[in-house]
Amino acid sequence: EEGGIRAVVGAMEGHLESDKVQEGACRVLGHLAANNAENAVRIREEGGIRAVVGAMDGHEGGSGVQEGACRALGHLASNNDENAVRIREEGGIRAVVGAMEGHPTSAGVQEQACYALQSLAFNNAENAVRIREEGGIGAIVNAMNNYLASKEVQEGACKALGNVTANMTDDANTME
Repeated sequence: EEGGIRAVVGAMEGHLESDKVQEGACRVLGHLAANNAENAVRIREEGGIRAVVGAMDGHEGGSGVQEGACRALGHLASNNDENAVRIREEGGIRAVVGAMEGHPTSAGVQEQACYALQSLAFNNAENAVRIREEGGIGAIVNAMNNYLASKEVQEGACKALGNVTANMTDDANTME
C-alpha cells in the first residue's frame, strides 16, 4: 500500500545494467511474495514477473541475480495459479532451466531453481510439460548428481521431479 513494490520494480527497470540492483530487487520481491498472497498478486500486477525474468536474461552470468530471481519466481508461483501461468508466458521456465545449466557450480542457484520448478509445476500440467520440453528433468537430475551431499538440493530436486513428472504418461521413461 505504500508503493514499495512499484518502487522496487521501477528500480529494476531504471537500472537494467546493475547486477547489485537486480539481485537486491529480486531478493526483496521474493521476500514480499513469500507466504503473502496479496503481495504476490500485486507484484504480478506491477510488472514484477516480467522484471524478474528480465533480470535473469540480462544477467545470465550473475549467480546472485539468478539465485535471487529463482527464489522470487518460486515464491510468486507458490499457491498462485495465475502467477505460475504468467511466469511461463514471460519465459520464466526457460530462464530457470537456463540458470541451472549456466551455474552448475552454485548450490544456491540449483536449490532455488529446483524450488521454482517445483512451485511452477505444482498442479499445473502445462507448466510441467514446458519444464520437460525446456530440459528441466535433465537439469534437475544434474543438480542431484552434482550435490549429493546437499540435503537442500536433494530435497528440492525430489519435490521438483515429483511435480514435473506427476502427470507423465507416454514419456514416462524420460528419466531413465
